[in-house]
Parts: sequence; C-alpha cells; structure tokens
Amino acid sequence: MPDRVRVLSRRSSLSSRESAELVELRAKLASSEGELAKLAAEKELLKSQISLKDQSLETMQSSITCYRETISLKDTQLTTVQLALDAEKSKSATMQATIDRLESELKEQLENIGRLMSQLSAKRDELREKDEQMRLLHNAVVDLKGQIRVAVRVPPPLGKEMDVPITHITYPGVSSIKLDQGKSSQSFEFQRVFGPNMSQARVFNDVEELILSCLHGYNVSIIAYGQTGSGKTHTMRGGEGDAEGIIPRAVKYLFQSRDKLSDLDWAFEFKASFLEVYNEEVYDLLAERKKLEVKMGTGNTVVNGLKYYEINDRDDIENILAVADRTRSTAATKCNEQSSRSHAVFELAIQGSNKTSGAFRHAALHLVDLAGSERVKESGAEGDRFKEMTYINSALSNLQNCIRSQLNKNQHIPYRNSKLTMLLRDSLGAGNSKTMVIVALNPAVTQIAETKRSLDFAQQMSMTKIGSAKKQEQ
Repeated sequence: MPDRVRVLSRRSSLSSRESAELVELRAKLASSEGELAKLAAEKELLKSQISLKDQSLETMQSSITCYRETISLKDTQLTTVQLALDAEKSKSATMQATIDRLESELKEQLENIGRLMSQLSAKRDELREKDEQMRLLHNAVVDLKGQIRVAVRVPPPLGKEMDVPITHITYPGVSSIKLDQGKSSQSFEFQRVFGPNMSQARVFNDVEELILSCLHGYNVSIIAYGQTGSGKTHTMRGGEGDAEGIIPRAVKYLFQSRDKLSDLDWAFEFKASFLEVYNEEVYDLLAERKKLEVKMGTGNTVVNGLKYYEINDRDDIENILAVADRTRSTAATKCNEQSSRSHAVFELAIQGSNKTSGAFRHAALHLVDLAGSERVKESGAEGDRFKEMTYINSALSNLQNCIRSQLNKNQHIPYRNSKLTMLLRDSLGAGNSKTMVIVALNPAVTQIAETKRSLDFAQQMSMTKIGSAKKQEQ
C-alpha cells in the first residue's frame, strides 16, 4: 500500500511537473508563435520595403541610363561644336589675314589718294591763281577799254522742269556757255558764267572786288537783266542766310571794308535809297507812295523827292530791304508765281574822308533788279498784268536801243525814251561808272528761243564801250 501510494504519489508528482512543464512549453510555444508572427510581419514589411527599394533602384537605373545617353549626346554635340569652332577659328584666322592685307593695301591707297589730292589741290590753287590773274588782267583791259562787264547766270531748273534733263546748255569753261538749238549750236564768251550749281556766295565773291571800288571813289553799277522767272531777283535780293543776294551782301561787305580802312584813318558815311519804275512812273519804296519826278541834266540824273536814309550797320540795311520787299509791285503770272512788275533801283551813296591826308572821296553804288521781259502767249497777261507787261517790255526795248546806239557809236543815245533809261543813263555811258550786267537765263528747254535772244543781247553789251570810270577824289 505504501508502495502503491508512493507510486501514485510519484506519478502525481510527475504529472504535476509534466503539467507545469506543459504549461510552460505551451507558453513558450505561444510566445514563439507570437514572435514568429511578428517576424513574419517584419519579413513582409521588409519584403515591401525591398520591393520599393527595387523599384526606386530601377527608376534610378533608368535615370542613370537616360543621363548617360544625354551625356553621350552632349559629348557628340560638343565634339561637333568643337569641330565647327575649330573650323570657324581657322576661317577667322584666314579672314583676319585677309583683313590685315586689305587694311595694309587700303592704307597704301589712302596715302596715294592723299598725295594725289595734295597734287590736285596744288593744281587747283595754281589754276585758281592763274584764273584770278586772268580775271584781274581782263578787268584792267575792260577798265582801259571802258566796256560793260557782262556775266551770265543759269539757275537750277524749278518745278516740272526739274524732271527734264538740261542738255541744250553746256559750259565749256568758266567764262563760256554753249547753246544747242538742234540744227545749230553757238558758243558765247563773257567775263564770267555762273552755272546752276553756283552758290549766292560764289557769285558775290566774283563781284565783291568791283563793289569795293566804291570805297576808292568809283561809281559802280550792277544790273540784273533777263526774262521773267530767270532768277534776277534771287540774284540781287535773294533770301535769308546763305540765300542772301548781292544787295544785302554788298552793303555788309562795305561795312566790313569800312571798318578795316578805319585803321588807315578813313571814315565813311553811307546813305541808301530804293525806288521802282512801275508803269513808267517812279515811286520811292521807302516812303509814302507818290509819283516822283525824274530830271535828266547834262551832268547827271536827279529824282526829285527821293529820300535817302543813313545806314550804319546790318540792322539798318535789313530794315530798309524789309520795307522795300513789302512795297515793291509784284504779281503772279503763268510764267512766275511772284513776278516783279517793276524795275527796282537800290542806290548806296558813299562819302569818305581821311583825317590824316585830308583826302575826300564820293561814289555811288547802283544795284538794279530789272523786271523780266514777257511774251503775251506765255504769260497769259490780261488787264493790269497786260498793261504792266507792255510798260516792262517797252522800257527793256529802250534799254536795248541805248546799248545798241552806244555799240554803233551813234551821236544820239535815246536815254529820254523811258524813265528806266533816264535813271540808268549814268551807268550806261553818259556818266562815270564801272558797270556790270548779270544776264539771267531760264534753263527750261521751252525757253530756248528767249535764251538765245538774251545771249545775243549780252554779247552786244559785252562789246559796248561806255568810257573808263574816273576816280572821284579830292
């Protein structure tokens, strides 16, 4: 019994231990299963992360491949660009060598041109000097012969005529002009020929020496003659600035010369008048408009009532010319939009004295802008314009008769046949004057017949002797 009990007790003890161990094992198993589940979860998580990393790696590999391809393409492009750059550098070097060679050649050519220009300038100066000597000698001959100086001026074409080439008028030399009329041509020689490109300043430069004679005691007359629209008023009166004509330039030039002569103790007084002959009546352009009486004596011609104004500076002459511009008779015709309908005569009376020597000089400068000759068919004149044209043409015809009478050495010169020739009597031979006539020509081919008539008359004037001018000094 006791053995059985012991056996049973032992078995019970063993069973208890086994139960405890079983519980413990079960607990461990449960714990292991939990850890296993946890590990399985972690494994799945790791698998997921590895999958993401694999995807990211694949993406990176793809990007790397793209980058490598791009780099390879860029390398290829860079190689191409480098080759092109090398080619351009080679081309640039070649071009630079060419440029250097051309610059060297250009420098050499410029030096040659410079030498040629210097030679040309020297030749021009030599030619100009010889031309000046010839002009002075010619002036001296003209003075000795007592002839009228004659110059011709051809203005540039205006309006519609600008589109028509001027081939009928050519200029063989500085003092010659040739007129081609188709079936025949003729050359004319004068003291000077001013072509279309001749500026106002250049024209004046050729007459300033003649004008300076006034301060030396010689009477001087410059007369602009020609058909309507030929540029007479432009030559004599001109415009503003560089377009100034002979009248304003002459007075200003005499002012400058007066100031220079003051160093030699000369003092000069200037008085100016300005009149017009309109429809065979004389009017003062600087005073109340009323008819003035012209008296022609044995010694000179006098205009009763004509006012003279003392002038001392540029402002004075500009004011006088402005007044005359407003009062002179002008009108529009088919030939000229602003045609002068009168003959205008500007006079500058000059008196000079030298306080050291006691010498006294007096002279007169006459600057005349004649109205232009007209043809009825061309001008379309009627009414007042026709009357004006008739008087203008009559006065110019009388002027031509006086010149021809002088040329033919007639005993009687018909100065009294018109107011204009009475006023110009002293300039045309009855007085004592150095006289120059500037014949203005209309360059239009439609006016070729009138141009021929003007040149023929100019040639007659150039052969006309009016007597040598005498110095008026005491």
